[in-house]
Amino acid sequence: MKKRVRINQIIDLCEKETVIADIGTDHGYTSLALLKQGIAEKVIATDISENSIKKAFNLFQKEGFGSRAECRMGDGISVLRPREAQGIIISGMGGHLILHILKESPEVVQHTKWIIISPQRDLYTVRCELQNMHLRIVEEDVVQETAKFYPILKLKPAETEYYSKSELYTGKPELMHNKKYFLNYMKYLMLQQEKLLEKVSESKKIQQLKEMLDIYRNVRF
Repeated sequence: MKKRVRINQIIDLCEKETVIADIGTDHGYTSLALLKQGIAEKVIATDISENSIKKAFNLFQKEGFGSRAECRMGDGISVLRPREAQGIIISGMGGHLILHILKESPEVVQHTKWIIISPQRDLYTVRCELQNMHLRIVEEDVVQETAKFYPILKLKPAETEYYSKSELYTGKPELMHNKKYFLNYMKYLMLQQEKLLEKVSESKKIQQLKEMLDIYRNVRF
């Protein structure tokens, strides 16, 4: 299971619930882990891909969890009813798509106890938009798999907290679940900015990159 590290970090942020929905389940590995570890009594595994749903269904049957896993084909969380799942996990997709999924089903979102998202990109935009969606970031984490970092955010329906411009890029250090991983992520982002600085010549772009570099350098706990 190639995504085991990331899945374990996501599971670590979950709360025990009767029903948890796994959006974009792909092969069903996250849902299976929720059942095996006793985090969920039942899972609803959804995906827009019929092939992925078939793979997940076969996995649950093979592992003996067929009666506790329901597979639904559909777009985002539109296949859920309000209050049907106490927790929702959305991972393995870009930030803009995750925001679209959340915005499309506000009644489901606002009647959920918690939501865990793992945007693969556009994290600044995600944090900005959450400010207007009555979804508060209560905890963050980041996991490294090979050469890639994957941020993970835990949300709860509530009034949002103020974020400075720097925090919209880095997150609030006090909310970080694993500070060691977080610092490694900041170092990685610093190196990315330094590499970009070596390639650009436009003065405005250079200034923007230097500002970003300062933001990542000045993160403090």
